[in-house]
Amino acid sequence: MASTGSVGMQQLVKDCFGEHLSKDPSILFSDWDKETLTKELIDYAALDTIKVLQLYDLLRQKVDLSRQLTKEEGQPGMKVDIVPAHGSVTCMMS
Repeated sequence: MASTGSVGMQQLVKDCFGEHLSKDPSILFSDWDKETLTKELIDYAALDTIKVLQLYDLLRQKVDLSRQLTKEEGQPGMKVDIVPAHGSVTCMMS
């Protein structure tokens, strides 16, 4: 993850699935406003859509580390991730 705490989709796919997601500049900067897209652009958009849905499914199962546990939720011996008060973390992929 980036030191700012933000990360792009390409890095998330690598971290979560161990897969390389190609972000070829010739495709990124293609004319996406054309009435008819090439097969290459359609395939690229479809793969992005599939990967973002897979990431969503995976990440929504993760514990929300941005909120604090209430006294009722906390249990002796319970394992938790510690997030600094300023909220900046370098990796929350545990």
